[in-house]
Amino acid sequence: MLPRSKMLVLDAPGLAGPIGAQRVDIVPNTAIAGPDDPVVAPSWAGKIQVEAGIAIVVKTILKDVAAEAARDLALGTCLAARFTAADVDRGVASTWDRACPIGPWIEVMSQADPHTDAVTIEAGETVREVEPTPFRLEDALARASAIATLLPGDIVMVPWPARVDVAAGEHVTISHALLGDLHAVIRAN
Repeated sequence: MLPRSKMLVLDAPGLAGPIGAQRVDIVPNTAIAGPDDPVVAPSWAGKIQVEAGIAIVVKTILKDVAAEAARDLALGTCLAARFTAADVDRGVASTWDRACPIGPWIEVMSQADPHTDAVTIEAGETVREVEPTPFRLEDALARASAIATLLPGDIVMVPWPARVDVAAGEHVTISHALLGDLHAVIRAN
C-alpha cells in the first residue's frame, strides 16, 4: 500500500445503475490499516459496526477506463473491514484513523472471483455468514475510475451486504475461502 492510497467504497447494487445514483464513500489514506493493527474507536463515536468487503488494489493510474480493460489494470484483491460509527453522519462515519484494515495478503488477479463466495464475520459472540451480492470486479473498477482518478495502491472496496455491531475489546475475524482471515481488535479511545 502506498502512503497516498485512498479507498472508494461502492455499493454493489449501484454498479448496475446510472453513475449519478451510485452510492460512494471516499475513505482517506489515514483510515487504511494493515492486518492485525488495532482499531481505535474515536471518542466521538457511540455505536460501532463492522462490514466486510472485497478490496480491489489498483496497479496503475486509471481514469474513465472501460470495464473490458479494467481487470488487467488491477494488482489483485484482498479482504477489507470497514469500521463505522453508526450514530454519526455518513460523511465522517468511517474516516477516522485505522478504521479500514485490509489484508492479510493480496491475491494477485486470477480467473477466480472472490466476490462470488460468502464471508463469515465473527465479532465477540456474534458469528454471521453473509452471502455475496453479485457484481463484476471490472464494473467496480470502471465505475470508480469514472468517479475519481485512481492511483497505484488505491483501493476500491465493495462490501458484502451486512454490518455487525462490535464493542471495545472485541476481536473481529473476517474469513473467506480464497482470501484468508483478516483479524482486528477494536479498542476504546
